[in-house]
Amino acid sequence: MAIKWRAFSQETENLARAWRDQTVTDREWNPRPDLGILSGETNPFWVGHGDAVGLAKPGIRRQHIHRVPRAAHEKIAADLAYDLNLPVPPVVLWDRASVLPGEARFVAIIAVPFPNPAELESVTLESESGHRSLEVMSGVASAMSVFDTWLSNTDHRYPSENVLVGMANGDASIVRLAYIDYAFSMSYAWRAKSYKAPDGVPIYHPEIPPDYDAMNATLINIETITEEDIFEIIERVPPCFFTRRLLDLTWDGLLYRQAHLRELMASIYPDLA
Repeated sequence: MAIKWRAFSQETENLARAWRDQTVTDREWNPRPDLGILSGETNPFWVGHGDAVGLAKPGIRRQHIHRVPRAAHEKIAADLAYDLNLPVPPVVLWDRASVLPGEARFVAIIAVPFPNPAELESVTLESESGHRSLEVMSGVASAMSVFDTWLSNTDHRYPSENVLVGMANGDASIVRLAYIDYAFSMSYAWRAKSYKAPDGVPIYHPEIPPDYDAMNATLINIETITEEDIFEIIERVPPCFFTRRLLDLTWDGLLYRQAHLRELMASIYPDLA
C-alpha cells in the first residue's frame, strides 16, 4: 500500500477517482475569464462545468504534438501519481474541437488541488513557522524527488512556480503540496533515447531535509508497478494527443528508469540505503 502523500480537498479527490477512469472528458467545458487571467508561456486559462473548475493548458499552440505532447504528459503523470498516492492534481484530456487560429485544440484540464493554492516561492520561509513548514514538507518532497526522477521532470527544481502550497487554517504544521506541470517530462526529456542519462531530480527546495524512509517507500512502490498497469495508462491516450513514436519512447523510458530508479536516486543521495 502506497503512503498517502496527497492532501487534496474532497472535491478534488472525487474528481481524481472519476478522471483516473476517464481519459478524454465527455463534458462541455467553457472558459471562465471571470476567474482571472493566468500567466504562463502557453496561455493557460480557467474553465468550468457546473460547479467544477479547472485550469486548461495549453491555450495556444506552440509546438506540434509530434514534438511536445504536453497534454498527454500531464495526463500520464497525473494517473501514475494517483496510483502512487502522490500529490499531482487530477487531469482529464479535452478535445476543444472548435478553436480559433493559433489556439490549441488538444489540451489538458487540471483540477484545483485545494482552496487558495499559492506558489511555494510566495510563502515567507525565513520565519520560524516557515522553517517548520520546510521540515513538514520533507516526506512528500522526498517522495516527489523519486517520482520526478522516474519521469525526468526537471521543472520542479528550485526556484519554480510549479510547486503549490496550502496551509490548513494557516497552521504551518499541516502543509498541503501540489506538484504541477509535467509538459516537458518523459518523451520531451528523452529525445534521442536519453532516458538512460543519470539525471536524478533533487528535492525541490535546498533547505528541505531528505527523508530517506519516504524515498525508499516510494522507490518500492514504483518498482512494483506492473508493466501492464503502466502500459494501460499510456496506451489509452488517443493518437490525436500522442503519436505512436512518442508513446513507444515513453514506454521504453518509463520501464528503463523504473528498473534503474534506485541507482539514479543514489547518484544524488549517496546515503540512500
